[in-house]
Amino acid sequence: MRISVYNNTSQSKTFSAPHLFFKRGKDTRNFAVKNELFPLTLPAGSSHSILIDVDQFWEKVAGLNLYNRIGASIETSTGESYRSLAIPKWLVLGKVG
Repeated sequence: MRISVYNNTSQSKTFSAPHLFFKRGKDTRNFAVKNELFPLTLPAGSSHSILIDVDQFWEKVAGLNLYNRIGASIETSTGESYRSLAIPKWLVLGKVG
């Protein structure tokens, strides 16, 4: 899964580590992505992408294979939050694999 962060503002923004969320109906499991890049400060008009192997989550976390939708969220240092839609598992695996 690729997470792309864009700063389309006129000032720099600092982003904390993204969270992945796995959904099954109304149930949601959240995981913080541990990476040395975060917190990440992006100057105005710049972007950054990170590629995450989501297969490792389904392989290592018991019962997570029942959660068939995945999405991501990220927050700025000022408290703004951005969240993607939860897309089907087969679509994520089709893009990465």
